[in-house]
Amino acid sequence: MPKNAQPYHHGDLRAALITQAMAALDRDPDTQVTLRGLAKEVGVSAMAPYAHFDGKDALLDAVAIEGFAVLEATLTSVKMDTPADPAPRDILTDMARAYVGLGLERPGLYRTMFGRPAAPLGSEVRDAGERAFRPLLKLFAACDGDGRQSAEIAWSLIHGLTLLVSTGFLETGEALEDRILAACAALLPDRP
Repeated sequence: MPKNAQPYHHGDLRAALITQAMAALDRDPDTQVTLRGLAKEVGVSAMAPYAHFDGKDALLDAVAIEGFAVLEATLTSVKMDTPADPAPRDILTDMARAYVGLGLERPGLYRTMFGRPAAPLGSEVRDAGERAFRPLLKLFAACDGDGRQSAEIAWSLIHGLTLLVSTGFLETGEALEDRILAACAALLPDRP
């Protein structure tokens, strides 16, 4: 073994690489994550990550899957933070705040989830994205039966708002809160 080579001894290298990649994206949303750089950061040889990932795209897919799990948990937890039997619009408003908040607090992760071409139907990444979408789908299904089209419109609007704010086209602060409230009111008007 060459003098400067590091042996491969790591408990759960795959998870460590994903965690380190997410941390790198949180530190610097514009960072270019590389398998070699991550290997160095977790203290393994440059070739060790290839036992778990075919290349950078496979790593980024795994990061996106983890990001969608974070988004799903974030949206699912909204109902637990609200009073008993909240109105659907209040739940949607809280979900929208949480979604936008995640996109603004973790822009590198958000771009890794949504800034690459959509994964094909049936792929792990696409399935993870669908699971993240379920809390919105359940909310709209409870309001109008199937609810898929309404939930997709809501997701599109909230996603677009997140993107516009994160890129500086729209303001944050009170103006953002006003937009969230207006969007949710339009999506779920009061019902008699």
